[in-house]
Amino acid sequence: MNILVKFIWKSNKDRSISLKKSLINETAIKILKQNISTQFARFLVTGAINTAVGFGIIFLLMFLGITPQISNICGYAVGLTVSFTLNRNWVFEASNVPIKQQMVNFLLIFMVAFGINFLVLNILLIASINAWFSQILAGVCYTVVFYVLSKRVVFS
Repeated sequence: MNILVKFIWKSNKDRSISLKKSLINETAIKILKQNISTQFARFLVTGAINTAVGFGIIFLLMFLGITPQISNICGYAVGLTVSFTLNRNWVFEASNVPIKQQMVNFLLIFMVAFGINFLVLNILLIASINAWFSQILAGVCYTVVFYVLSKRVVFS
């Protein structure tokens, strides 16, 4: 009988420890998921603001007769400033890292993403795709490249 009681007590104790570990792991996972989803939601909001500003300038300049290429450069230059500020201070909350290094990395990945954007834009324009639609497609390419590099290189 004594052995049976010890076995049951030990078994319940092991289950209790296992349950506590499981609850701790689940809680940690929930917190991580919440932080990641919050960060991603903030990135999407930042992207929407940046896109509205950037494309607003691009389309306004195109409407005023400026070439698609110059309009694109101007829109992305203004959007870049908005993007860096919001990503650094709100999305990734990475203001504890020296700003100079972040700015250098941010500009480098911007140049890569913008280079891809500009290449796609010109290929589509050469293929006689509508200039307005070409801007949108090139912008999608830019967004994907820029997010991945921002997360992994600048604000990691």
